[in-house]
Amino acid sequence: MNFLVMLFMLICSAVLQAVAPSSPLLGEARIPLLLSVVMYYGLARDLRLMVFAGIVGGFFQDALGLLPLGYSSFVYCLVGWAMSRFKDIVFVHEAVTHMLFGALGAAAAVLMMYGLISMAELQAYPFASALHKALGSFVLGAVVAPFVFIASKRLDQWVGNVQEKESSW
Repeated sequence: MNFLVMLFMLICSAVLQAVAPSSPLLGEARIPLLLSVVMYYGLARDLRLMVFAGIVGGFFQDALGLLPLGYSSFVYCLVGWAMSRFKDIVFVHEAVTHMLFGALGAAAAVLMMYGLISMAELQAYPFASALHKALGSFVLGAVVAPFVFIASKRLDQWVGNVQEKESSW
């Protein structure tokens, strides 16, 4: 049931991320819903689920963003792995943690994608634009990640993947 819930969250996130408008004020950054789902699995669940979420979420991101397949999967798995490294030393179920990790993870993902695209010389993209987009992603990640974490946790509880007593919410 874990994989079905994860797939449902990823599909819903991909659809919402695809239809949500971007803003020039935020560097045309997209709302990091897919990445937030991966970060949820990195912080609150086990590594196996996070890797699967990272691969599938990255595939959806690459398909939506017209990037070569695999770039976002690699970045999402790295960000999710980094999140999972801290889950024993942070308050996993606190909104402040979600905001901080959402902001840092989204900005890091944009900068890592910039690095991958620049190294492969796929397109000329000025670093100032990437930094502007990373700052926009930082803001969007801080706002969106807590809601994605809450929705994912509630859905996991609703279907019985996680017990109510395991949560501090």
